[in-house]
Amino acid sequence: MDTGFWLPSLAFEIGSLPATVLPGEPSIAAWVSGFFAARAGFPVIPQAPSVRKGQLDQLKPSLAWVIREMDLR
Repeated sequence: MDTGFWLPSLAFEIGSLPATVLPGEPSIAAWVSGFFAARAGFPVIPQAPSVRKGQLDQLKPSLAWVIREMDLR
């Protein structure tokens, strides 16, 4: 699970696809993308204004990963 949560950040920073690092893990991909999807749309946190943008940045590769892992195309 820890690796799964690290992968969207890695993808955002250097472009590595999560599915190439942790293939065959649709449940982890779904958990990670669901986590970021559930939080990215919340209001900005005044004390930490960049948190929501970071969550959205991590949601994008997470969604691509879960779509690929669960063959949702």
